[in-house]
Amino acid sequence: MKKYILDTNVYIEAYKGYYHPDIVPVYWEILKDLGKKNIISSPKQVREEIKIQNTPSKDKNGNASEVDRFLFDWSRSNNSCFLKQDLVGIEAFFLQVQRAYEKVKQVNDGILRTKDRKYKWGFKTPVSDEDMFVIATVLFYKKHVPANEYILVTKEGYDMPPKRYKPMKIPHLCKELDIKWINDFDFIKDVGIKFENSNYSKNS
Repeated sequence: MKKYILDTNVYIEAYKGYYHPDIVPVYWEILKDLGKKNIISSPKQVREEIKIQNTPSKDKNGNASEVDRFLFDWSRSNNSCFLKQDLVGIEAFFLQVQRAYEKVKQVNDGILRTKDRKYKWGFKTPVSDEDMFVIATVLFYKKHVPANEYILVTKEGYDMPPKRYKPMKIPHLCKELDIKWINDFDFIKDVGIKFENSNYSKNS
């Protein structure tokens, strides 16, 4: 059975763009259903990142705004898409991801130096802790429940060697750690999600 581990940007970019709840509200119900069926999952760090990036703003009186708070509420409300606790022993897999990061960075530093001395990795850490937890979650499941096929879903692209000022992304580490990754459009096709009905009516 295929199981999909979703990166933070899969939720956030869908919400900000093509699957906003005002456009495709059923998409968010489908994700919840897939979470209940244990087909998709994300570590708790993803939900925390969503919380940080989508906390409702407050007006001058200190009251929470109702504008653009859907994703914040959706991710907090009895949502089976997110693990409530860290997986037991996830730290060992997190360290494995960190080692892979250092290896990939070292290899590509060398490639970029031979190509153009101006090409360097960014000063900021290109792969966040939240990203590393997503990758570590896949490694955990591959180790402890190998009967399933685990696929990481991310909006991030793959460049090897990375282009100037475009640092390492999740796919670079997936390549190093032998993890299959796809984008959210391929995920939708792979799972078989279809948006067949429309309530659209043209105003006269």
